[in-house]
Amino acid sequence: MDKLSVINAALMKCGLPLSASLQDVDWGASTRFDDVSEQLLRAHPWNFATAYATPGQIEAPAHGYRYAYTLPDDCLRVIDVRPAEDLRAPQARFSVVGNLLFTNATPCNLRYVRRMTDPSGWTPDFADAVATRIAAEIAPLSAQSFGLGASLLQLAQLAFQQAQASDAGERRELLPLGSPYIEAR
Repeated sequence: MDKLSVINAALMKCGLPLSASLQDVDWGASTRFDDVSEQLLRAHPWNFATAYATPGQIEAPAHGYRYAYTLPDDCLRVIDVRPAEDLRAPQARFSVVGNLLFTNATPCNLRYVRRMTDPSGWTPDFADAVATRIAAEIAPLSAQSFGLGASLLQLAQLAFQQAQASDAGERRELLPLGSPYIEAR
């Protein structure tokens, strides 16, 4: 799967002719690609887009936290912060301001959703959700019928939910040791 394949899927959903190259793409589909894919990546902690980092500490703690860290350049959304690499360790409180992360955790082990502009690493469900959302956005510009855009927007929401459901089936997180849920049992 590549960028042109996703864009052509969007064009096909609108009933528009397919493009032979990214330079031939019409109706704004190519310009919407990055924005739509970034929006959908931020909307869920996708397994295929999850990355781990231990960001470098900077000297500007604020906002009631002891430490400040610079987020990785490809960070779209912070999933969680832990003082240990073990995912069973308790999560730390944090706040994101711009490209800085404030927390009391040291070291800072960060799990985040990364920017992925190359669809070859996406799941097929996610690629379909992006294509359908692009189609919903360009349909009013290209279609004779305004109703096509509204219908495609509903399909885009369904495609996104299907991609989320498939993604959720590929993850099993353990509850932290000593969690209130386990203690209550």
